[in-house]
Amino acid sequence: MTRFFSLLVLLPLFLAATASAESGKAELPKVLCVVDSFQRGQIVLPATKELKEKAELVFPKVEAYDTGSALERIDEILGEGDWDVIYFSFGLGDLFYKDPATREIRAMSKFAGGVRVSSPEEYEDQLVQLTEKLKASGAKLIWGHTVPLIHGKTSKGEYRTFQENLFDADSPAEYNGIASRVMKRHSVSVVDFHQYVMDQFTEEERLPSFNQYAKVLTGKKAPLHAPFVETVLATIKR
Repeated sequence: MTRFFSLLVLLPLFLAATASAESGKAELPKVLCVVDSFQRGQIVLPATKELKEKAELVFPKVEAYDTGSALERIDEILGEGDWDVIYFSFGLGDLFYKDPATREIRAMSKFAGGVRVSSPEEYEDQLVQLTEKLKASGAKLIWGHTVPLIHGKTSKGEYRTFQENLFDADSPAEYNGIASRVMKRHSVSVVDFHQYVMDQFTEEERLPSFNQYAKVLTGKKAPLHAPFVETVLATIKR
């Protein structure tokens, strides 16, 4: 019985010491990832394992799929968190063609009267506003360019892009150019996924559609999330 009571006396002291040790651990840098569904699934989530115990990757409680919806929900996206780094990337959601008669974004072929979710002018204006609002949080910012949607030339002819009725093959390069100007103006670091992807293929190789890049690049031992991991680590050390 005496031993039992001794344990009862020591237990609170043990728990207090444990709590003290836990509180003494340095918190990981918090990285808020404000991205579209492609970036979330093909880049950020695959990077989680490599950044474990180096950075805490957090997704907003509300989702956004393009610059317009991100801007509308920016207060909810930022929440009350104290973010060390904010990584943001929107492109594919702005580039595809939608039904112009509906407020909600509903895909519609450009050959049937569909219009882009964001025109180049709208994209730049919305991206400027979004960047300024994110910058006002005090966090370090990282922007991610959109992967290419291109026609790959092969010896057997021309490889046609994925869902070309909803995307223009050259549009990522055009919108990445817009984003580059905005980010340069605001001194924001850029992860150039477009160039990274292109560097992995020779002109003779058949280039895949955008939703196959992750699989193909992993086979080439050049995973799509690699430049994201590198940039996040460099940013949190600054």
